[in-house]
Amino acid sequence: MIARASVSRTLSLIRFLGGSTGPVSTKRLRSVAQAILMPARCLLCGRKTGGTEDEPAFCADCLERVVETECPACPRCGAFTAAAAISDGRCPFCRDFRLHFDACRALGRYPVLSNLILQMKRQENELLAKNLAILWLMQFGAWAAAHQIDAVVAVPMHWTRFFCRAVNSASAIADVVARGSGIPQVGQGLRRIRRTAPQENLNPFARFRNIRNAFSKPKGLPFCNRRILVIDDVLTTGATASELARVLKAGGADFVAVGVIARAQGHF
Repeated sequence: MIARASVSRTLSLIRFLGGSTGPVSTKRLRSVAQAILMPARCLLCGRKTGGTEDEPAFCADCLERVVETECPACPRCGAFTAAAAISDGRCPFCRDFRLHFDACRALGRYPVLSNLILQMKRQENELLAKNLAILWLMQFGAWAAAHQIDAVVAVPMHWTRFFCRAVNSASAIADVVARGSGIPQVGQGLRRIRRTAPQENLNPFARFRNIRNAFSKPKGLPFCNRRILVIDDVLTTGATASELARVLKAGGADFVAVGVIARAQGHF
């Protein structure tokens, strides 16, 4: 049985994840939560959550697994690594690459979230993307506000891939983040103009070459003087996010941060 998640349970999740004192409006999160149907089973382990409207989309045990809270994150690329490995705002996972974005935050580690990420890419599981987006916003709404983010952009998908999948999980996540934070989405005219080879089949440096000039920016100045949050489902080397950030900054953006559900490290 599918039931609407209760607002009280959603707000208790905010407190659980440490987001109750952040600038994300309770009223806005309430409107987002009320619009999303929560399943009666945990989306990660399948365990019954009670089948009532008081249960979240994730059981308490899986919430602790989904959201990485034990390990520090690199402020530049979002990689989870020891604090001692981070110097000058970079870490071993991004030190050798020129990244055009300025900051990144990921909800959790790809090995834990890989099954959910793969499910998210199917049309019937767009609900999953929306639930993970709410968790991301609960965890990092304050971080986005601290960076004075004033626009949200989803990584565009090439039309041929969208035709096959009929869903863009990055767009589904961005919709919830934008609505929940009250930050407008821009860049509807952004296009992925080249169907690039799958990034997972390439080594790190080849990924940057593969994605070069894959995006075109819209006409006009929708990014001029904006501080933008780019949303995607996974970040590995950061090649795709970096290339999109380059296009956004060429269009006048002052600052580009990246928000993803999962951070893959060493999974090339």
